[in-house]
Amino acid sequence: MKEPDKSAAFDGADFYDCGDSESLRDESPEEAIEKHLEYFLTPGCDVAAVIRKHSPIKVTAYARCAVDEAWLARRLTSIEDVVAEQFSEDYGDPDGGDDGLTPDVFDAARATLRAWLVEVVGKASVWHCEEVGLREYAADEALALMREHRPEWFEAAE
Repeated sequence: MKEPDKSAAFDGADFYDCGDSESLRDESPEEAIEKHLEYFLTPGCDVAAVIRKHSPIKVTAYARCAVDEAWLARRLTSIEDVVAEQFSEDYGDPDGGDDGLTPDVFDAARATLRAWLVEVVGKASVWHCEEVGLREYAADEALALMREHRPEWFEAAE
């Protein structure tokens, strides 16, 4: 068996998956293993045998990506460009003279604008995730996890 990943990144991940799902929903390795095994289970089957047959079970951990500084910097530039252009078109000198929105004005306001943008983005839900770990569960490990996580699966067999 491959050495289990004991990293904090795996344990602290946001989502887990045993396949190649297009949407991540399982919030624990147990939930991911459960979803994986449900595909193979039939009423009255020997759950332990199913787990043994389909082990080892690989669980991939995913964490939400952080919004990076480069993205924030591009948005700040976009906001500044739109404000300068729209102000000039709507309120600026029709002859194209100086409207007062010089680079110095934006430089002075950039920290305030950045703080606003960080606050707004901080309230959003980031759904883009990156893989942060992989853990492989041997049959005995998966069996123990499922006995604790889904004990009702084993009640009929006992």
